[in-house]
Amino acid sequence: TMKALVPHLENVIKTAVGMPSKLGCAGVLVNLATRHSFVFRPHADQFLKLIEKAVLDRNSTVSASYAKAAGYLARLASDAQLLRLATFTKSLYFSAESEAHRQVCAEILNAVSKHASDRFNSLAAEFLPFVFFAKHDFDEQVRELCEKTWDENVGGSRAVLMYLTEIINLSSDKLDSAKWTIKHTAALTIADVVSSAQTELGQGNAKLIWPALEGSLKLKTFEGKERVINAFVQFTKNGKAFWSADSKISELMTKIAIRE
Repeated sequence: TMKALVPHLENVIKTAVGMPSKLGCAGVLVNLATRHSFVFRPHADQFLKLIEKAVLDRNSTVSASYAKAAGYLARLASDAQLLRLATFTKSLYFSAESEAHRQVCAEILNAVSKHASDRFNSLAAEFLPFVFFAKHDFDEQVRELCEKTWDENVGGSRAVLMYLTEIINLSSDKLDSAKWTIKHTAALTIADVVSSAQTELGQGNAKLIWPALEGSLKLKTFEGKERVINAFVQFTKNGKAFWSADSKISELMTKIAIRE
């Protein structure tokens, strides 16, 4: 009966108006993904794609329920659809006009990590650099959820070095964002990268980090910029082999120190 059920369930998800109906739909998806996974697997991609719209509901309880359902559906979905979900989550986060949509992104990341941990880890390079970025968000709920997701999947500061290139590329790109929240979150992410690297800041890592750190220091004063300044101090101490070999960089660092 699964084939007969699918179009009706899809229609209800698209047209349901009341909160109880919407919560019921999310519950049905979880039930199908857990208790009837064998017969529901062929349809998981279809419903995971459908959740991209359903999760944007104005009611936070409804959106959180669909985000949880996305976590269970991720167990059965194809790699291609899971990558699409990762792309959707990043796109929604960076284009969000309110904390509510960024909170939805954090809910999705946490749900996939919690309910489909093996799938999450198989595509860790897609998810974890973004999770590390989002755990520096200025919204407390987003920050806490992403910190929890990060801590549950990796251990210690070495994981930051493992995904260093992806984190730096993502953060550097967002330093030019038109949204102040994203711009400042990027700066705090870069500062945390320096703090996490500590004495393991070899010449290769320092060369990769420096342009991003310099970009962060150019930002006008904002709440938390002292963390970027502290990172600059750490970089100066632990990256001496890098900057002492290039007079132009050492002169620039002196100018930055005086300016700040």
